[in-house]
Amino acid sequence: MPRWAILERQLFTLMDKAVDLITSCYLEPEGGYLTPDFADFKFGAVDNSFESFHSWPLYYIMGGDRKFLELSHREHEIQLARVSRDGTFHKEFYPHGDWMHMSEGCIFFYYLNLADPDSRKNRDRSVRFAGFFLNEDPDIEAKNYDSVHNVFRSPRVGSMGASIGHGSFAYARWLDTYGMPYYDVPGVTHILQLDGRNPELSQRYNEVCRKRLGSGDTITGLMSTSLMLNAYLHTGDKKYEDFIVRYVEGWRQRYEKIKGRSHGMVPDNAGPAGEPGELFDGKWYGATYGWTWPHGYWMAVGDSLVIGSQNEKLFTGRKGSLDWVVDQQKILLAHARTDENGSKFIPMKYTDPDAVVEYADFDIPEPFTRPDRVTDKPGYKRKKVFDGFFEFAVQSPNDMAHAYFDAFDDNDFDLIKEMRNPTLNVWDTPYNSPIFFKNLSGQTHPYMNYLSGNYPNYPEDALQFTMDQVYAQLKKLRGEQEAAEGSYGYQPENEAGWNYLKKLTESINKKYDYQWSESTTHNYFQQYLLGRSVTPTEALVQLTLGGPMPIYNGGMLHVTVRYFDADERRPGLPDGVAALVSDVQEDRVQLMLCNTDPLETRRLIVQGGAFGEHGFTTVAHTDADGKNGAFEVEGKWFEIEMGPGSTISIDAGMARFSNKPSYQQPV
Repeated sequence: MPRWAILERQLFTLMDKAVDLITSCYLEPEGGYLTPDFADFKFGAVDNSFESFHSWPLYYIMGGDRKFLELSHREHEIQLARVSRDGTFHKEFYPHGDWMHMSEGCIFFYYLNLADPDSRKNRDRSVRFAGFFLNEDPDIEAKNYDSVHNVFRSPRVGSMGASIGHGSFAYARWLDTYGMPYYDVPGVTHILQLDGRNPELSQRYNEVCRKRLGSGDTITGLMSTSLMLNAYLHTGDKKYEDFIVRYVEGWRQRYEKIKGRSHGMVPDNAGPAGEPGELFDGKWYGATYGWTWPHGYWMAVGDSLVIGSQNEKLFTGRKGSLDWVVDQQKILLAHARTDENGSKFIPMKYTDPDAVVEYADFDIPEPFTRPDRVTDKPGYKRKKVFDGFFEFAVQSPNDMAHAYFDAFDDNDFDLIKEMRNPTLNVWDTPYNSPIFFKNLSGQTHPYMNYLSGNYPNYPEDALQFTMDQVYAQLKKLRGEQEAAEGSYGYQPENEAGWNYLKKLTESINKKYDYQWSESTTHNYFQQYLLGRSVTPTEALVQLTLGGPMPIYNGGMLHVTVRYFDADERRPGLPDGVAALVSDVQEDRVQLMLCNTDPLETRRLIVQGGAFGEHGFTTVAHTDADGKNGAFEVEGKWFEIEMGPGSTISIDAGMARFSNKPSYQQPV
C-alpha cells in the first residue's frame, strides 16, 4: 500500500474530526454565527459570511463525511435567512454589488449545488438568480444587462437592478494600503486629500467617479458566467449557454480592438455602447476592480479571464481559450523587476505613466519606491511607476496553471517556472510557498513540478503539509479560546470604534463564557471563519481530481476526473479509498486507486470532468500483481470494484469536452 494512500486517508479522518472545533466554538449550537447581547449590533461584510463555508461542500464532493453536506445546507439557509431578514439581501441575492465580491460570496452556493444538485430549493434559486441578469425579473426597472451592446449597464448590479448614475470615492483608513482608483484628476495627488476636509477636491474627484462608475461594464463581469453556468448545469437551458458564449466573445472582441494601443493588455472597461475607454477619456484601464482599482489589479483581471474562458470552453471546446491569460502574463513578466537581493517582482497594476502614486506598503514591503514624498503620513511611500506599471509583488501562478490545463503547452509550463522568485525554493517543497489565507492554498508551483515528473514525492509531501496546516489551525483556534492575541484585519477607524470593539468583546465573553481577546473578536466579525478553516482542500483537488485549485473569486470546479461511491450512492471517494492522478495529458489521464480497507470491497465510479464534460474512450488497467486488462468505453463514467487492500493503476483515454456539462449524477 503506497504511503501517499495512507496519508490521504489519514487526512480525510483528520479533517472529518477537526471541523467539530469550528462548530462547537465559532457557531451557535443550532448553527449561525455568534452574536452579542445588545440591540445595535450589525454583522460585517456579507460576502465573507458566505465564503467562510465554501470548503465544506467542496470537501464533501471529494469524500468528506456526510455531515459536511448537512452542515453546508444548514449554514446556507441560516445565513440566507439572516441577510434577507436584515435587508442586506433582496430576493435572497445581492441588491447592488460588484461582480468580484458577489462572485467570491457565491462560491459556497456553487459548490453546494455541485454537492447536492437534487436540492429543489437551490435549483430554483439558481434559475432565479441567473434571471436577474437576463432581465427576467419584472420587478427590476433598471435592467442589469443590455443585450444589444452585450454589456452590464453598471459596475454595480443585482436583484434590484443596475445602479445607474452612482459612483463616489472617499478616504477611509482601510484604504491606506490600496490607494486611489484614478491618478489623473487635477489637483488630487494623494488619497488623504479625499477625507472630506477639502470639499472642492472631493467634489472634483467624485464628478470623475460618477462619470466613470455610474454606468458601463467591467472586465469582472466575466465572473457572471459562473452564475449562468450554475443555472445551465441544473436545467440544460440553451439561453444560459448562449449568454456565456456571447458575453465572453464580446470581451474578446474588445481586446482585439484595442490591443495595438494597450501594450497588448486587455481592457478592463466598456461603456454603455460596449466600447473600451468610452467613459474613461479613451483609456482602456481604470474600471471597478480593473488594472488601477485600489483593491483590484491583475488578480481580479486574470481571475476574470480564466473564469469566463473556462466556462465558455465547456460549450465550445475552443482550443487555446485561455490564450489571452498567457498573453497578459508574458507582458507582465516582460516588465518584471529584480531587487538588490535577486528577488523577482512582477507588476500587478497599470495607470497613467506620469501618475503620482503614494500610499502605504501592500501585503509585502514595496521594493520599488522613490525617496521623494507628497504626504507626511507615516508608512506612506511613493511608488515608482515604470511605463505605467506599478505595485510589484511575487505573483501567484494559479491563473497560469489553469492556462496550462487548457492547452497543455510546454511553453505555458515554462512561464510558470519563470514566475518563481529565484531566491526562494517553491519548486521542490510545499513549505516555502506564500499561503492565501482564505482557502489556505498556494501549492501551484510544486504541483506543476510534480506533473512535469521532477518532484515524485510531492503527493506525500503535500498531504503531510496539509495535515500540518490542519494541526496549526487547530492550535491557533485553541489559542483564541484562551485569550491569545491575533491579527485585526482592518482596524477600527477611531476611538469610538475601539470602544465599540471593547463592548462587543465583553458581551461575547460574558454570553458564551469565552476569553476572546479584542483582536479575535474584531477578526471574527470582520472575516468570520476566513483564515480559520480546518478543511484545506488544495492537495485533495490536485491529487484526486487532477487540476489546480479553482479560481477563488467565483470560479467553478474545472478538473480532470471526479468520483462517486457506488454503494453509498453519494459523491466522493468511498470510505478507505485513496486516489492519485499522476499524469494529465490532452487525450488521456493516469490515476492510481487504492482500497486501504483490509476487509471490505469498495465500488466507485469515475467521471470525466467535474460536470461530466469529458468522455472516456479506453481504459487500460494494471493491478498490484501486474495483471493487465483493457476495454473500450463510450461515455463519461466507468465503474471499478476493488477488493480489500487492493491497488489498481489506470490509463484512460479521454475525449475532452465531448459532452454537454451537467449536474447529472451516476448514482
